[in-house]
Amino acid sequence: MNKTDDFYIKTVLLIEDDHALGTLLKYRLELLGISLIHALSGSEAIEYFETHNTPLLMIVDYELNDITGDVLIEKLRTLGVQHPFIAITGAGNEEIASEFLRLGAEDYVIKDLGFINKIESSIVRTLKTITYKYKLQEQQKVIANNEKRYRMIFENIQDVYFVLDNRFHIKEISPSIENVLDIPSEMLINQPVYYILNNRKQWKEGVKKLIEEKVLLNHEITLINRPKNKQAICQVNAKLVEIDGIKCAVISLRDITELRQLQKQLLNIVAETEEKERRQISENIHDNIAPVFATSKMYFTRAFDESKKSRRTEKSLQRSHANAR
Repeated sequence: MNKTDDFYIKTVLLIEDDHALGTLLKYRLELLGISLIHALSGSEAIEYFETHNTPLLMIVDYELNDITGDVLIEKLRTLGVQHPFIAITGAGNEEIASEFLRLGAEDYVIKDLGFINKIESSIVRTLKTITYKYKLQEQQKVIANNEKRYRMIFENIQDVYFVLDNRFHIKEISPSIENVLDIPSEMLINQPVYYILNNRKQWKEGVKKLIEEKVLLNHEITLINRPKNKQAICQVNAKLVEIDGIKCAVISLRDITELRQLQKQLLNIVAETEEKERRQISENIHDNIAPVFATSKMYFTRAFDESKKSRRTEKSLQRSHANAR
């Protein structure tokens, strides 16, 4: 077997009154990077645990010189020692092996031909199993901590997060929806999303784009709480995903009602300002051009009068000239 440094537990406590077996097994395990501590009796093992609590694997023989192995395990359990163990028994002691398994033994090995190889293999196999369980537990702790952290974020986030199934029913929704529509999130679970939609046309346009592109960005919809007649303009971002083999839409909503109201106010202010400016310009143009119009009128009136006078004079001269002839 090759030496490995991947074991979570790298120490074995052999509780066995055969000194030669302990020496041989210690040598074999050290080649694998595993240290061995040898207790020659049950009382010696108990004394060891009075001052040590590091993780280890116990190898417990049934026939000890001061106690049987099963009784020793039960006594250690009452003292709070919960380390995993492998039982070793003599040939023909299947009932004893069954009792060890009832007490939680990881494995049992019978002392017969090839025992040293069998116990070494059992130790390595058990250490691998323990290491796997340890890593799995650590991963589960990480997952649990992440889930707790994400749940805290989920429950306190200001934006609304929810999941729709393929029938557009709400499977999960963040508590922040209550801040937007005054509806508790638990009342919306398993409800169709149309329950809170004010304009289905807006929604259908967004769904069409989501299906075509798998994502939806900055789409605007209006939500409504009909009993309270409360509306909210929201910006939607969504993505199609698969959860437990079911196609779903993961959606986030941001309430932009105040933003839209502010934009409307600003547009009204701009429109009013522009109207005032147009009136002011019109008044200024009128004030500045009025004298020009008056002067022009005077000039054209005078020119017209002079033209009429000139025509009368010309006609008078023509009559005088005719009479003279």
